[in-house]
Amino acid sequence: MVVHSRSIGYLLNSLTHLEAIRVRAERIAAMQQAYLAAVPKELAQSSTVGYETQGALVLLAANGAVAARLRHLAPRLLLTIRKQFPEVKAIRTEVQLVRGVKRTPAPIRRIGATGVQSLRGLETSLAEGPLRDAVRRLIRRTAQPDEPGAPDSADGDDQPG
Repeated sequence: MVVHSRSIGYLLNSLTHLEAIRVRAERIAAMQQAYLAAVPKELAQSSTVGYETQGALVLLAANGAVAARLRHLAPRLLLTIRKQFPEVKAIRTEVQLVRGVKRTPAPIRRIGATGVQSLRGLETSLAEGPLRDAVRRLIRRTAQPDEPGAPDSADGDDQPG
């Protein structure tokens, strides 16, 4: 049996339940377009229009920081969205974690030579104890391999003792 896309489209459009779903999906897509035009690019990449319920547009944020920023922008967003969708009376924000999103690892920051010298001065001014040990470990971990005082494989100072 061969089914053509035209007959599937006719079937989908003829079913009232599916028609209601299609209309709702098109409405959410239109709201998404209005939303994308209203928010800064970095927020648009980390959030989306989720759904509409009882006159409230629900935005889904990738994390708490994005949600907080969206809550801060909500009054302005509401004014912009209502120009196209006057029945929207409120904007709510929810955090929805997205699995599978790979974050780029944060770059490893190194302390420059001046900073290392300052830390060495701090280390010598501290009394023996946990703070001095912590500063010593910080110096060891941040010193470049070609710098004096940089860690080497024979140095066993990093072991608690």
